[in-house]
Amino acid sequence: MLSLSTQYSTNGTTWQSATVTGSVTNLTTYSGSLIWRSLTDLPDGVGFIDFRITPSDNDPGQADTVTFFLDNVGAPLLTSITTPQVEVSGDIDFDYTVSDEEGDSVRVSAEYSLNSGGLWQAASSTIIELDSIGYEGTVIWHSVTDAQGIDAEAALLRITPQEVLTGIKGLPGATTPFHLDNNAPPALSITTLSIDTVISRVALGYLLTDAESDTLSITADYSLDGGQNWLPSAVGSTGRAIGPADYRGTVDWLSFANGLVGTTPNVQLRLLPRDNDAGAGDSLSGLTVIYHPGDYTGDLLISTDDLLQFAAAWNAQPQTIAFEIGPASGTVPDLTPQPDGILDFEDLVVFVQMWNWSFANNGFAKAVPTIAKRSSGVPSLRLVQVVPDNLWEWDGRTVIRLEGQVSGDLMMIDGLLRVDGSRVRLKQFAEGGALAARWKSVPLFVQASDDSSQTIIALAGLGIRDDVIDGDELPLLTFEVDLARSGTQTVTLDYTLWDREGQVLETGAITLAVENLLPTRYALHQNYPNPFNPVTTIRYELPRASKVELRIYNLLGREVIRLVDEDQIPGYHQAIWPGRDARGRSVSSGIYIARLVAPGYAKSIKMVLLK
Repeated sequence: MLSLSTQYSTNGTTWQSATVTGSVTNLTTYSGSLIWRSLTDLPDGVGFIDFRITPSDNDPGQADTVTFFLDNVGAPLLTSITTPQVEVSGDIDFDYTVSDEEGDSVRVSAEYSLNSGGLWQAASSTIIELDSIGYEGTVIWHSVTDAQGIDAEAALLRITPQEVLTGIKGLPGATTPFHLDNNAPPALSITTLSIDTVISRVALGYLLTDAESDTLSITADYSLDGGQNWLPSAVGSTGRAIGPADYRGTVDWLSFANGLVGTTPNVQLRLLPRDNDAGAGDSLSGLTVIYHPGDYTGDLLISTDDLLQFAAAWNAQPQTIAFEIGPASGTVPDLTPQPDGILDFEDLVVFVQMWNWSFANNGFAKAVPTIAKRSSGVPSLRLVQVVPDNLWEWDGRTVIRLEGQVSGDLMMIDGLLRVDGSRVRLKQFAEGGALAARWKSVPLFVQASDDSSQTIIALAGLGIRDDVIDGDELPLLTFEVDLARSGTQTVTLDYTLWDREGQVLETGAITLAVENLLPTRYALHQNYPNPFNPVTTIRYELPRASKVELRIYNLLGREVIRLVDEDQIPGYHQAIWPGRDARGRSVSSGIYIARLVAPGYAKSIKMVLLK
């Protein structure tokens, strides 16, 4: 069997036993009703009351509580209050209605909340005393006095009636939430005025003013029809919070993020400040905007500087899609991007097309990157010549590797390779695998000067791999050199390493003395093995590309077979003779003569075949 404990509280903290009518002990049914004799417990009670019932058997159980307004003396009630239906500010009128059973004289007081009733404060308002003749009136809230500069979307006003004679407060009433906006909008003026041409982007100086010193932001739009229609634009600091200390500054307007391709005249540009609301902005008119896809730096070139920004935008999380340039329609260079919301292979294809166009039309010299000529410390990179283990199996290519221990945050390498163009030719560049161990794609960009003395290289990592592997033993880059003369020649690389944020990790300069491994003279070496049965190898050297004949004769001077009769590249060559004649028949034991003939050179050796 159960019993019930009944209690009430006038302050939510102190609880008193409640006088009730109804069964509260020896209960065998689990539902019913009770009557609280509130006149017995609180004969003069007025206000909000908490009432709780706690069940128990041997131990107290879980209590339940209700809250209601108790009026045992006929206190006045606020029966209605109007709510503003639009955004309001300044002095605001609230019409209300009060009822009172005794017809006593009533006054009202007003409170406001700016956070949906979480905190109430006394309102600066006009207080009107009422009598029994008319319980209707208006409260005028002077909101600027209480909430100057405030923009609150969930403001409330509460009115509480009170009997003038007894001072008894009745049941209050509150509005539903309304939008109060006492915030003074900010203003902006553009301080950079001497602009008539914008190439890709422009840094605009601005001056912000705001009466409340709020944190502001700047948005931009542009017009192509003299201001009749405005299109949303992109600025480099869109969404950036600007505090009072930064009310004077600059913002980048990014024309490349707005679909303006080629040359667009008579563009009007506008910057707008805002806090919660848009303020008064400023504009520039009569601008000519020039943009080629991929030219993010505004120098009318597509170079390594642009590649750096492209890669950083690609790898940002989330991607900076203002840098999108693909897919695109049209013909180079007037490609019109069709943004699809992601930087991917289609954007890379457009960038490569524009890179090649830029070098073809602007020349090499204009696009040479600004790279340190000296290292500020010990360079982390090195150039290494690949020396073959066996010159006779060497294909004649002189291969150079760019190696080094680099930061795991490395995103891009750009550099300038310099050689004596009359002595050395650079060719056959390839990504070496070290960056591919960290990045999903590592496109390689190469452009050479007309005299082959300088070559711009750039490797950019795009998209962090999910399965990063160890690439420390792999080179960053490989390339080949053609050495026109014997001896050693110098190759120098001025380089910069960049991280994924587009910041410099390291600059430096490294040099390699490349040894020409090609022969310096014609030579025919003794065959081996010798004597032989039945196969022998004949080795010879060519210092230059030559028409070569290598023939085998018997002691009577008759030709047995012609092993070589062709033009060959310089290098170390070898021919195999399996002891057979030109018809494929095995020859008999004896002494044979091998004779090599090249331009200005001839030599013979004796070979012994023993069976």
